[in-house]
Amino acid sequence: TGLGPLVTVIFARATPGGPKRALALIQPVLVVSDAAVCFRYWREIRRTSSRLPRLEVGLLMWALFGVALGQLSLGYFVDRTVRHVLAAVLAMLLMSKAIGPILGSGMSALERRLPSWFVGIACGWVSVLTNNAGVLVDMYLLAAATTDKRQFLLRRSSFLLVIASAKLVLHLASGLLPLDATVLHSAMLSAAALLGVPAGQALARHIPQRLFGAVSWSLVTLGTVQLAMS
Repeated sequence: TGLGPLVTVIFARATPGGPKRALALIQPVLVVSDAAVCFRYWREIRRTSSRLPRLEVGLLMWALFGVALGQLSLGYFVDRTVRHVLAAVLAMLLMSKAIGPILGSGMSALERRLPSWFVGIACGWVSVLTNNAGVLVDMYLLAAATTDKRQFLLRRSSFLLVIASAKLVLHLASGLLPLDATVLHSAMLSAAALLGVPAGQALARHIPQRLFGAVSWSLVTLGTVQLAMS
């Protein structure tokens, strides 16, 4: 949460073959890890609650539309410019959250400023162009003021799973993820990621809800700064 853009940059620099190969390697890892997180939190919430977990189905559909738009607009936008525009939007929303209580308005619902269809399309589009949609997703879901961190993590992972799966199909179709040794490397990284999911879930159980929210907002701020400086 929040550190996604930073991790992507580190991964790109550490992978032989440059950013494109890094993107091809990490996309299957994102799909597998997000699917594992969704499964584990869905099962945990269903065991402890009689209500079905709430997913952002409408947001997911708009995100798929955004992925398609992003694929069509590849080559027309400079990814650095997209990152800086996204950072500027996020910075304005963070300032709105910070000064809202002082002005007596607060930030009770981000959809009052950004409707869900806009957030969905923007996340899909930005994810294809720069692979940096996670920070915007986090801000939108945190602003929904869910009182259960498990719901937040489930909704976040389900959203990113849909985007990552659509991008994986596009990568395979375009040849960005060739069916060679890259697939084997991705499979090994995915297996390693699966080992980390139960540990992360166990750690999350011991984090108080208020502390979880504070840390998540801090990571969104850090992610925004990283986008602005990249």
